[in-house]
Formats: sequence, C-alpha cells, structure tokens
Amino acid sequence: MVSYLASIVRYGETPETSFNQWAWSLVLRLKLHRNDRGVQQSGLAVPVYDSALDTAESVTLHPLLKAVKANIPLGCYLALAMTTLGHSIEKFCAEGIPLLGVLVQSRHLRTVVHVLDKILPLFYSCQYYLLKNEQFLSYVELFLHLDSGVPQGVTQQVTHKVTQHLTGVNYGENVKLLSSMIQTHIFLSDHPNGVGPAAVLEFWVQLLTSQQLWHRDRATLCLLDDLCKAAFQYSQEDCVQKLLYQQHKNALGYHCDKGMLSSLVSWIVAGNITPSFVEGNANSSQVWFAWMVLNMESIFEEDSQLRRVVEGELVINALTPDQALKKAQTQLKLPIVPSLQRLMIYRWAHQALATPAGHPLMPLIWQKFFLLYLHRPGPQYGLPVDGCIGRRFFQSAAHVNLLNEMKQRLTEVADFHHAASKALRVENPEGSDKSPEKASCSPDYLTSPELHKELVRLCNVLILWLEEESFQKGDTYIPSLPKQYDAHRLAKVMQNQQDLWMEYVNVELIHHEFQEALNHWLQVQLESHATCPSAGETDFTNPLSAKMRILNNLKKLDTPKPPLPLQTMRAPVPVISSATLVSQKDAIQLMRKDLNILQQHAKTAALWESQHVALNSEILDTVPKLYVNREEQITLHLECRGTSNKECQGAAQLTIQFEGKHKNEAVSQQLHALHKEVRQLQAEAMKPPSLGVVEAAVHVENFITALINIYKVQPMPAIKKVGIGLFFTLVEYVCDETQRNPPTRQFFTSCIEILGQVFISGTKSECKCLLQTILQNRRLCTLLSPYFTPVASPSEFVTLYEKVVAFLSEDNSDVVFMLLTKFDITQWLSVAKPPLSERTQLLESIHLALNACGMEPEEDILMPFNIFCKHWTNLLQYQFPDHYSDFLRLFVQSSSEQLLSPDCWKASLQALGCDSAVTEQGSSKKSDSAEGPVVRDAAKTLLSTEQVRETIEWLSTSFCKLRLASVDFRTFGLFSKWTPYVPVVNTFLEYLIKRLIDIEVANLAQEPVGSSRILAALQSLYSVIAGLFKPWVLVLEKEDASSQPCYPWLESDTPVASTVVCLFADCIKLLHESFKVNWVSVLSDAWNPSPHPQTHGMIVCLLYMMVLLAKEEQLIGEEESPLINLLGQTSSLPWQLVGISSYESIISYCNSHYPPSVILAKDAGAELIVKLLKISAGFGASSDGHIHLDATLKCRAYIRQVVQFLSTLEQSGKITLAVLEQEMAKLLDDVVIFNPPDMDLQTRHLSLSSLFMETLMMLNTSSITTAESLRGSLRRWIDSRVQGLLAMPLLTAACHSLASVRHMAETTEACITSYFSGDSPHHQELGWGPILASLQVPELTMEEFLQECLSLGSYLTLYVYLLQCLNTDQTLTNEMKILLTISKWLEQVYPSSAKEEAKLFLWWHKAMQLSLVQLEQDDPILIESVIRILLSIQGRQSQLAEERLTSGILGAIGLGRRSPLSPRFRVVARSLSAFLLVQIPAEGQVRLKAGSEPRLSQKAQQALSALETMSSNKQYMDYQEQLSQASVFIKHPEHCLQDGNNLLSLLVNTLYPEVHFLDSIR
Repeated sequence: MVSYLASIVRYGETPETSFNQWAWSLVLRLKLHRNDRGVQQSGLAVPVYDSALDTAESVTLHPLLKAVKANIPLGCYLALAMTTLGHSIEKFCAEGIPLLGVLVQSRHLRTVVHVLDKILPLFYSCQYYLLKNEQFLSYVELFLHLDSGVPQGVTQQVTHKVTQHLTGVNYGENVKLLSSMIQTHIFLSDHPNGVGPAAVLEFWVQLLTSQQLWHRDRATLCLLDDLCKAAFQYSQEDCVQKLLYQQHKNALGYHCDKGMLSSLVSWIVAGNITPSFVEGNANSSQVWFAWMVLNMESIFEEDSQLRRVVEGELVINALTPDQALKKAQTQLKLPIVPSLQRLMIYRWAHQALATPAGHPLMPLIWQKFFLLYLHRPGPQYGLPVDGCIGRRFFQSAAHVNLLNEMKQRLTEVADFHHAASKALRVENPEGSDKSPEKASCSPDYLTSPELHKELVRLCNVLILWLEEESFQKGDTYIPSLPKQYDAHRLAKVMQNQQDLWMEYVNVELIHHEFQEALNHWLQVQLESHATCPSAGETDFTNPLSAKMRILNNLKKLDTPKPPLPLQTMRAPVPVISSATLVSQKDAIQLMRKDLNILQQHAKTAALWESQHVALNSEILDTVPKLYVNREEQITLHLECRGTSNKECQGAAQLTIQFEGKHKNEAVSQQLHALHKEVRQLQAEAMKPPSLGVVEAAVHVENFITALINIYKVQPMPAIKKVGIGLFFTLVEYVCDETQRNPPTRQFFTSCIEILGQVFISGTKSECKCLLQTILQNRRLCTLLSPYFTPVASPSEFVTLYEKVVAFLSEDNSDVVFMLLTKFDITQWLSVAKPPLSERTQLLESIHLALNACGMEPEEDILMPFNIFCKHWTNLLQYQFPDHYSDFLRLFVQSSSEQLLSPDCWKASLQALGCDSAVTEQGSSKKSDSAEGPVVRDAAKTLLSTEQVRETIEWLSTSFCKLRLASVDFRTFGLFSKWTPYVPVVNTFLEYLIKRLIDIEVANLAQEPVGSSRILAALQSLYSVIAGLFKPWVLVLEKEDASSQPCYPWLESDTPVASTVVCLFADCIKLLHESFKVNWVSVLSDAWNPSPHPQTHGMIVCLLYMMVLLAKEEQLIGEEESPLINLLGQTSSLPWQLVGISSYESIISYCNSHYPPSVILAKDAGAELIVKLLKISAGFGASSDGHIHLDATLKCRAYIRQVVQFLSTLEQSGKITLAVLEQEMAKLLDDVVIFNPPDMDLQTRHLSLSSLFMETLMMLNTSSITTAESLRGSLRRWIDSRVQGLLAMPLLTAACHSLASVRHMAETTEACITSYFSGDSPHHQELGWGPILASLQVPELTMEEFLQECLSLGSYLTLYVYLLQCLNTDQTLTNEMKILLTISKWLEQVYPSSAKEEAKLFLWWHKAMQLSLVQLEQDDPILIESVIRILLSIQGRQSQLAEERLTSGILGAIGLGRRSPLSPRFRVVARSLSAFLLVQIPAEGQVRLKAGSEPRLSQKAQQALSALETMSSNKQYMDYQEQLSQASVFIKHPEHCLQDGNNLLSLLVNTLYPEVHFLDSIR
C-alpha cells in the first residue's frame, strides 16, 4: 500500500484518478440544477422544484440512491444538484446538509463551492435556516480549515496529498474560488427582482463570524476582506458594520453571557490590551476588513462618549492621555477599562503605516487619521476655537517616534506614486516579505498616471499638515496659507466634515478586481478542471493542429444568407413642380391646401386643450363635494385594571358624538367619469399627428426651400413675387390657434422668418403693405416687425413715421415701440439726405408724438417715448442749427401748456451740450441753502458765440411776452405752468450765462482790473442777466394803483421759485468771481484815516454773515468751500471798525445758536469761526496805528462767552479737566498777547485786569474739584508765562474776581513771585511800587485772607500788605502795631520748603527797621516792649536754624524730622540769632551805640560757639566764608544793634544773589 501511494505521488496518475477527473469534469459542466440557468440570466434565480426528481420515489434514480447511502461523493453531488434535496429548503436542511458534509469531509472542496452556488440563493431571503443550523456551520468551518489548515499526523498528510492530487487544487485556492462565487452572488443580487447586496453580505458575515476565534482564522479573514470590499463598492458598509458592532459589544462584555464575561475578565487581568477584531496594531493583509473594523470601532468610541470625555480632559484639564483615559472610565463607568493603544487616533495611525502604498483605501485611512489629529474640540466644551488636539495624544517618546515614522511613510508613498505616475512597474515600499495577496492591484492593470500624480500631491500636503506646529497652537489663519497646504481641504478637516476623499480612491482598480473575481467564477462554471495532457489527447501546442481545429469549428456554423431584395418606394411627399415656383397664383393655390391642413390641426389641438381645461376645472369644482361630514354616535366600553385587592366592578360606558367622513357615491361616480374622459382626451392628444399633417408640413417646407434656392441662383422678379405672395399668405393663416399650439407656432414662425428675410426685408414696395398689415393685426407685430425696414423706402419714410405716430396709444405702446426701433433716422439722414421741408415735417410729427405722451408719460408708454426723444435729438443735431429755432419755438409753446415732458428738454439740452448734472442734482437743495450750485465749466457744445447771444435775447423776449400774454401769467407768474420745467430751464439759463460770461472774460483778459471797459462789460452783462430773469422775478404793478401788485409767484411755488432766485444769485456770484473781485479789495476803504460810513456797515454785515453761515454744515463741509476760504482771510479784514454793540449782538447770536462744544471742535469750520470771533474782538490786532474800536470791551465779551461755554460743558460733564485747563491757558495766553495801539500804561493795566478778571471767573463758576484743578493749572501758567509788569494786571484781577480767599492768596503770591522772576530791570527801577499799587486786599474778608496767606506761605503778599499799612498811616503808633503784627506772624509761620524761606528775610529786615525807630524814642516802656519783640524774633530764628524740627514729642527730645529749610538759610538765621543775643546782653539792656567791647551773656556765648562750630559740619562746607564773616561781624566792637540789617544784607548778598525780591534790602 505504501509503495502504491508512493507510485501515485511519484507518477501522478492512475486509471482510477484519470476516470475520476473525467467524471467530475463532466458532471460539474452539466447544468443539472435549475439554478444553473441563473448564470445566463440577470439576477439570482429562485428556482421551483415541482418538477425536480425525488430519489426516494423515482425508480430511475435507484443507482443514485445507492451511491448516496454509500456516501460516495459523486453521488452526493448529483443528489444535491438534480433532486429535490437541492431544490427544497426543508429537504436540504433535513437531508441535504449531511451530503454536503460528505463532500467536505472527503475534501471535494471545489465541488462544495459549486453546491453552495446552486443552493444558497434559496436561503438569502430566509437566512436563519442555515445560520441557526449547527451542522451546516460546522461543515463550513471544516471547509475553511481543510482548505487553509495543515492536517496533523503522517497518515493525514499522506491522505491529504492523495486527495490534493485527485482534486487538483492547492491550499487556499478553494477559499479564493468561494470568494469569487460570493462576489458573483452579490453582483447578481443587485439586478432587478434580486434580493439586494445587503442580504448576501449579511448572510456571509454572520456565517463567517459565528465560529470561535474567527478573527484569527486566515481563510475567514480573506473572505471577510473581499466581503468588505464588495460592501464598499455597493455602498453597503452599514449592514456589515452593524453586525461587527454587535460582535464588538459582545466581545467587550455588553449583553453577553457570564462565561464570555468571565473569560474576558481573565483576558484583562492577564495584562492583555482591549480585545479587537484587528489584533495587534494594524492589519496589512486584509486592509478592507481593517477599514470596516476600525470604522466600526470609531462609531463605538463615539457612541460610548469615550472620545468626547478624553478630548475634554486633554483640553480642559491638560492631562496626559493615560490620565484622561482613566478619568473617562471613571466618569462613564465603562464595564472594561479601555487600553490606550485602542484609542482610534492610534489605531488609524498604525493602520496608515501598514496599508500598502497602492491600496485604494490608503488615502481614506490617512484622512481618518487627520480628522482626529486636526480636530479642534474647543467649541463643543464652550471654549473658543483653539488649536488642534492631535499633539496632546502624541506627547510620549514612543508616540513622537510614531509621528516621525508616519512622516517617513508618507515620503515613501509619495515616491511610490511618483514612480507609478511614469507608468513604471514599481514594487510597494513594504519590501519583499509581503505575501502575494497583499499586492495592491492586478499585475496586468495600470492605474491612470493622473491619479498617481494627485496622490503624490496629497502625500506632500499631508506631510505639511503633520509638520505644521502652528495648527496645534491655533494661531494660524487658514485662508492665508500657501497653495501647497490645500487650505480648502484643511478647513474641511478641521471642521470635522466626514465626506470621504473619493477623488483619490482608485475606483477603477476596485471595479477591475471585482470583475476579475466574476470572470474567475464564470470561467470555472463553463470549464472543467484543468487536466494535464495525456497520451491520446489533443496537442494544443502544434500550430498546424490549431489551424485545423479552427477550420473544423467554422464548418459547424450555418452558411450566410443572401441580402433581402430591394423594393422601390414612392415619395411620401409630392415633388415640387418648377412651374409653381414662378407662378404666384399656382404657388399660393398649392400652399393653401397644406396650410389649411396645418391650421385645422392647430385648431383641433386648441380644442383638446380647451376641453382638457374645462374637464380639470369641473374636477376641481367636484372634488370638494366627494366627502361630507355626518354626525355619528358610538359607545365605548372601558375597563380598569383594578388594584391588588379589588377587581374591576364593570366597564365604563362612554358615549361619543362626532362628525364622521362619508363618501358621496354619486360624486365619486361623477369624478370617475370625468377622470375617464380626461384619460381618453390625453390619449387622443398624445397620439402622433396624422400622416397628412406631416406631409403638409414637409411639403410646405420643401416648397419654401426650393423657392429660396432657385432665387439665390436666379433672382428673378417672378420668383420674388411668389415669395412675397407666399409670405403674406402664411401671415393670413396665423391665428390664435396656430400660436397656441407649439408645433404649428414654431412651423409658421420659421417659415415666415425665412421668407421675410429673403423677400420682404429691404424691399421698398412692401414697407407700406407690411406696416398696414401690422397695424391691422397687432398680435402679429412681434412676428412681422423684424422684416419692416422703412429706410428702404426713403420717399415714404416720413409718411410711414406719421402712421406709426397716429397709431400711438397706451394699449398698443409695445407695438409702436417695436415699429419705432425699425426707423433708423441716422441712416435715413445720411443716405437719403432729405430736404429741410421733409425734415421739418418729421420734426413736427415727433413733436406731436411727444405731446401725445404727455408731461408725465405712463410706464407703458415710456419705451416709445424714449425712442421719440432719441429721434428728436438726432434731427436736432443734424446740420445744426437748421432746427434749433424750431426746437425753441415748439418746446416753449408746448411747455406753456404743460403738454411736454421735462425729459424732452433734458434730452435736447444734452444733445446740444448744454446739460448740467450738478444743477439737476442740486435743484431741490437751492431753496434750503443760500449758496447756489457750483456752476461747472461748459462742455464742448454746438452753440456758437453769436447763437448764445441770440438765444438769450430770444428767451428774454419770449418769456417777457409770455408773462404779459395772459391774465393767468400776469397774476400768478410763469411758475403756475412752468414749475415742472424750472430745473431744465435753470440748466439752460445757467449754461447760457456761463458761456456769455466766459466769452466776456476772454475778451477782457488783457484789461487791467477796474478799467472802464471792464466796468462797462459788467454793467452790460448784469443788464443781460437781469433781463433774462426779469420775467421770472418781476413784480408787475396793476393799472389801478390802489390794487395789490402782481407778484411773480404764489406761495405754493416758493420752493421752485427759490431755485430760480438762487440761480440768479449764483450768476451774479459767478460774475463777481470771474472778474477777480474779493472782500479785501471791497473793504479797502476801511484802512483810510476816515472810512466811509458804508464801510462800517459793510464790515459789520460781513461779520454777521460769516457767523450766520458758519453753522451750516452743508456750506462748511462741501469741497473747496468758499465760506472756508473767506474764513481763512479773517486776519486780513478790517475788524477794527466793528463796535461793541454790534459785537455783543453777534456774541449773543453765537450763544443762542452755537453749541458750547464749538470751542473744542477740531474741524476747520469750528476752529475758523472761533478764530474769527477772537480776531474781530481785538486779540492779536496789529499795532499799525489804526484805532480798534472798543477792543477791551469786545475782548471781555469774547472771553465772557468762552468762559460761559466752558462752564456749561464742565457742568454737563462734556469736557475733561485736562481740556478745561488747556482752554483756560489759551484764554490767558490770549490776554497776554492783547496789545492794542495808542494805549498808555494805566489804561493798558486796567484793560488787562478786566480781561484777566473775566478769565478767572472760571474758578468761581466751577465745582470744587474742578476749581482746585484749575487753581493748580493757573499757578503753573503764572510760573511759566508771567514775569515783570505783566503780573500786575493779573494781581489786581485776582483780588477783584476770585471768590475763594484761598485761591486769591495763592494767586497773589504767584503774581508777586513772577514779578521778580527773570533778569528784567523793571523791578530794580520800580521796586515794590507797582505791587503796592496793584494789590488790593478785600476789606470784607481781610482777616480770612490774611490767615489763608499765613497758612499757604504767601509771605510776599503779607509783606506787601504790611508796606501798604505803613504807607497808609505813617505814625509811631501804627509802626509799633505793625512791628507787633510781624512778631506775631513770625511765631505762626514755618516755611514748608527752601523755596519760601528767603521771604522771611523781608519780615526780619522790616522788624529790625521798625524796632530801631521805636528804640530811638528813648521811651523805657517802648524799649522794653521792643527788646521783648527782638528776643521773640531771636528765639524764632534760633528754632528755624535747627537742623531738625523741634515740634512734637520727638522734636522736644531732639529726634524730630529733618528741617525742610536749606543750610544757607540756617546760616543766616543762626547768624542773626547770635547777633541779637550779643546786642541784647541782658533784659532791659541793648547796645545801640558802638565802640565798647560787647559783654557776652552765657546764651550769647553758646550762640557764637554754635555758629562757629557749623563750619566743621560737612553740610556747611560751602559756607565757610560766610560763617567766618558773620562771626567776625558779630564780635566786632564797632557793630551794634543798628548794624543788624547790615549783617542781613551782607549774608543775603553772598548767599541769595539770585533772589530778586531781596534786592530792596541788599
């Protein structure tokens, strides 16, 4: 036996195997099963089994029954193929499945595929019979195992080798064959009456996934991969995903039994990752299956909200992916903790790496990855749109490396497709280790190079997306990206648009592979098993035998039949006789027969249409009657369920009344009959036209074609006559019915069109006849007007035009318009050159037409009206000015009766070049503005200079006559009739006057300004212009003097009349501007020593006018505004002639008509009007010797008004403190520059004081906070801008105007300080005299004022007050009183800074001076009092000389804060203190005379010692010389108390040389 098998294996054949191969080949080629017919038919056949044989009943099948019982494979196959076992669902399930198992177990796997091909179409519509059959499922599983698995054991190996030899196939081939068969079933199921691809796909997916661990079986995965590809091709992915989705949920523990759940838990506990049908990271072999599984898992990830929660944690809490995953599991309470590797973004990434470069799904897998990688989840969590989330998943080193691998992979794929685009045979970049089934396409199929190029571009784009970091940060504006980023596609991805990139999918390759599978199975069905050639078989490699086989096969075919005999046929349409082509009578008679047939056909069709409409209308009227509502009543029995203790006691009975719907059977029968009639009518109407109608149409068309063809060759008059007659004959037959029926309408239209173009258009003799035809039958106008050419008959042109004009009315305006478009007046004028009489006749005809259109043409008549206007202008321009006078005469005549539209004037003026768009636009505004429209330069026109003058003269005369022609015009003026025409008349008059002025300007260009010729020309021009406007504005006096005069317009005509008046004013203005007259020249008399009184009035009026007009925004805002230009000349005009009363009136007007914000506005108008008011008041007036009337009073009025405006703004909160301070500083600056001529010093002081007083009123009218801010601003302004005598008026003003004594005290001190600032010699010459004269302490609040001065450090003010008191009462008693006051004040004050310290020297000096005067009286009492005062002063000086303050507790123990006074002040204070102690050795003693050596008391010695030790202190290193001088001076015996001020002067001269207010004590 072993040697026998060995010989079988070695030599390959035995007689048994040869017979078996022949038998199986024959049997498999026989069409035994009824379903075998389905191969040739479309769709899966569903056979019947009524006539199928039954093995148990048929005697003939007895041998077959024996073979089946003996489990012989061939017998089992025949039983399944030809008996009821394979034709009945019940019998196959009961008896046929074991036979199928015999075939599987005997390894006849190829035969099993054939059996399944025949049997399975029965079960696709009832799949559960097989899917629930465990025996069938086990056989399928065994089939897959045997075809792809390796049997175990030596015996099995030998048996398998023998069986393989017998069946003639290799491992895996039967699975491929099964796959081809399944795809054929899918293809056939999609045919009409098929079960549909979804049914086949669902059956096989459920069948294959029903076995254990199916996702690890290689054969199963191969079949599922092909099924997924078919599902993708037929768009049936949902049905497969649905089944896989349920399997996936079961695998994860959803809705599964405890056994699976426990195994799953053990799987997880064992440390494995979450289970998946695509094990590992990716599947590079079954990409279609991987695509389906990953899509299914993506759906699961979304349904479970896992992705949403993980992304939320990554975005909101910035967790790592591991942390986010754990957080999501806790939050969602998932039954299984998902592993990180199973997140879809990583699954798609690995699958993209593993997918072959040429696989059709490659671009879609990359798309799925980027939809997750570039997702922007911000908005779904209520956050703004931010960066993409991708990089948050790729933070670890391993994931970063994965991104790098993806970039490298994209580069490899791009290289692959780049090579493929050149039609090169390239290998996939995966390497040579890939299995054959991983190839991306068939070896004999080449993809389009264009697709490869597009894929190269896509890979490059994806590389850029992967590398661009800015996408992750969210700071990229997508539309601005370069083209290579494919911004449009990128935006879709970021917006999570899921539409697949099907344009990159190799659909042709998918179809090709699918077709290969179908062809494979078809070939297997039609051929036998491949057998090796044996002895005695045909040699297919011999060319001679091949030739013989071909010839023998050809002999088996039938002999070709001869062609059918040719039969002659008569022409369906009669031939056109040449005689009829030249005879009009015969031609028309012949055509009328056919035209009658066609017209009758159209009438029949129109009748059908009318009947159809009538039936439909009747149906619509009948349908509402089909159903009626009738009242009904029913009783319902309702039972309750009862409770746990009690049952229902009985059903409740509810009686319900309602209106029910009932059909009216009579109406229903009527509707049925109507619908039947409609169907019959539709059937009749849809029948093709009768043969006679077709023959008639063809015959007419042939006749016209023959007529035109012969006319083109021989243009004989007779032929043309036939064509003309035929044209009008066809027109006769055009009726409503032929126009309603589309076929006849098209036929008649085309026939008339060709005949009209050839025979009518351009024919002189037919113009009149054709026009008459159109006018008689208006509905033919659209059809016939294209062939109406009146220019072909120049002699009848005007007559034809008049007929059209006479036909004009509102109901036929469209006809008139179409006819008017055919009158080419320009061509008629240029070709015919008609005489003036004909042209005049046509002009009058057009004028009648324009009158007929009316003053306001209706909308229906606008189109012909526009044509009339165009024709009018064409005639007007032709040989100008032939019709110019007619134009004026006719238009003025018609307009006086309001018969003409103003648009006629506009068109005519435009044709003459006299139109002015500016005037037309501005006409409605002239009544609201004193400024007329800008008169633009005249365009190039037809009117000559002489014609302009004649036109003006004619219009002046004509309008004057018209005004006097009737009582209405005399009483109500021209506007009563001419109101609609005033805008265009204004345009015309404006143009004429502009032209006339331009002519005169050109003639007088060389004349000097003001010459007699210019004056004469101006007078003449004014007379002409006035004469032109006279009829419009003249007031006529009645003969009866007692009667009221006749005014030129009524009150209702005022708006329109104002435009004429404005134009008159504009023309005068233009006359003024054209001869270079300006305001400076007009007012030149003002600069004379004695100006004329009229000049005074004119300058005041000019100021009024400028202030009045400057508030009008339209005047200020217009471009190159003349008002702005006039305001710009403000500084050049003689405002000195404006008196105070006039100026106050103008200021009052500004107060009531201008907003307070005008002083703050930055626009040119506001700034210029403020400047005007300021300059006209007298600010900035030049000192050129001219007396400026009431300058001070006007400036006070100006400042008062500005202060009032500012106060209003401040109170309303419409101005900031900074702006308010700035505006006050501006006013103060204006006062500073106020310098009118011829004013003495005293008057100037009073003037400036009054102006400062008005300005300082701002502090009184402001709030406390604002006043404090302004006080500081005032102080800063004084310090920076005021010095010398200028401070005196401000000092006086502060004393008179400031209501706050605090403000007054601070301001007076600042003014006195400023007086002594700088190096001006005035204070050296005048000293304190101006200050004494200017300071006026308020009497009512004197004590309060003095206290404020003491508290604010206004020591100079107090010093001036003391001087004033001494000057007022120069007695010893008063001087003693002042001395006591100084002593008291010195006890109260302490300078807050070194800035204030030097002022005390003045007090000390005055105190010493007054003390010596009192001591000279030699009165013991006085001496005692003076000594006490001097010692008090000495004590205060000693305190001021301390380096630290002595006030307070810390000061008492020597720890007070550092003194704010300067070291040089302390030198002076300590020196004077020591001097006084030396000169007053004891109480009651004083050294008034020198000579004796001073006796030093202990305090004096201590003071001198302290003074001398100051030189050793580094603070006083700079004052060594002064300390030495003071010490020597004090100790010198020749010095006594009377030398005290000398010591003070000595020290002040060296220590305070820059302080000028000390000059008086130096």
